Amino acid sequence: MEESINAPKISRFCITKTWFAVWIIFSSIVIILCYLNRPLVRYTDEFSVLINAMNVIAYVLAIGLPVFLPAGIVFGTSNGKENILGLVQSGKKPALVFLRCLAEVYSLVLVFSLIVSGVLFYEPVILGTMFSQPMGTGFLIYLPPVIIATLVVSLVLASIGVIFVMITDEFIISTMMGSALTIGLATLFGWNSREVFFSVMKVQAILSPSNLARIFAGKLSNYDPNSGVSFEYFRSFGFTASMDSIYLVLSMFGLIILIGFIASIKLFQRNSSIWSKEREIRKIRIWETEQEHKQKNAKIRRRVVKRSSVLVSLIIIVLTVATIGTTSYTNTVINNSTIIFHQSPETGEQINLGDWYIFPCNVQPAQYDLPNIVHYGARTEDWMIHDCPDELTFFYAMLNMSSSEFQNFNETERRTQCSSLNTTSGTFGRGGAISLGSYYGSLTYVLKVIATENETTTGFIYSRIVLYQSPTF
Repeated sequence: MEESINAPKISRFCITKTWFAVWIIFSSIVIILCYLNRPLVRYTDEFSVLINAMNVIAYVLAIGLPVFLPAGIVFGTSNGKENILGLVQSGKKPALVFLRCLAEVYSLVLVFSLIVSGVLFYEPVILGTMFSQPMGTGFLIYLPPVIIATLVVSLVLASIGVIFVMITDEFIISTMMGSALTIGLATLFGWNSREVFFSVMKVQAILSPSNLARIFAGKLSNYDPNSGVSFEYFRSFGFTASMDSIYLVLSMFGLIILIGFIASIKLFQRNSSIWSKEREIRKIRIWETEQEHKQKNAKIRRRVVKRSSVLVSLIIIVLTVATIGTTSYTNTVINNSTIIFHQSPETGEQINLGDWYIFPCNVQPAQYDLPNIVHYGARTEDWMIHDCPDELTFFYAMLNMSSSEFQNFNETERRTQCSSLNTTSGTFGRGGAISLGSYYGSLTYVLKVIATENETTTGFIYSRIVLYQSPTF
């Protein structure tokens, strides 16, 4: 905690020029790092400008520092406390002083939202990026959605940051814990659109403020070229959500903030009275020894540590409960959505040389708004222990057809449909996964093994074949 050494002075703002510069520097560093690590977007149309901007902004909000730091600076630094104390001691009501300082925090957040949205939105123009097709200024229609979504979510986070400062009465711990919360939520629910798209937690992804900002901007943009949720829209944001769902999540955060502000005003009154006493305690009296003065300051530090530990414990509890909940939900979804089409015993199953083995895979409709992903694989080891030839040729494929369609092909057509591999290693292993999106229906896995030099050679091998449908890779 910083020390107050003079009588409280009332200035126009609780944030000084120095702290304002600190905020600008740290925010710029975070934004630049997020920009450099953003998912790359090709500027193929106007909508891609919005996607690029929201990719960066979502990362910035996941880290949270630019929006949590203003709350800490205004309410938690020694300069901020001195100005607040001066306003309170001048006769102003603590609640009004709290609202005045809150307005200052919100003003900084507004500046952040306007600048980061504007700079990122005009990034293609600033850098002279060449678009595949001339777009003119049509992409400007997506700027208001970016600003609104960024501002709304930033205000939510800044409000939470204010509550954290009131709990700890210290700006470093409150800022760090705010960032820990948003980073934790982003880790649980997905940082970028691709991660969310293949995540079992897709339905709950909106609970992360970073994902909330991204999908909110998307909904406000009214990007809907196919009179429905297009694949491009879905892929760009990783998930879809109705505007009612967005309003519901914002209302939930709003209720938490409202309750928090009611408690924060009481804490604010208590804190301001403590600041006055602590200012007197910090003064070195003529009759005091250095040891006595250190003991008084140690008492102040213990109070800060005690209150900070309350917030740290709260964040740990929230993230622990969220982790347990997401893990339980993930396991439930995977168990309910996994359908095994075929699974060989651990020792494998006998595959006779020269015979076609056909495995139908009747893919079921996707559940929980997740994509269908079909996994397939065959693995054979040490076939020479069964007196098979040294070199074998494997024909294999996962085909988008029914088993009966494949059976109607002649031998040449069947082999044309397949990949083939000649191997003498004594080991064959091939598999993969196919993302089908929302498609369901008939797929067929086929496998045939022959002796490379003479395909009429008889014999057999043991191969482990696994075919199943799952919502994850």
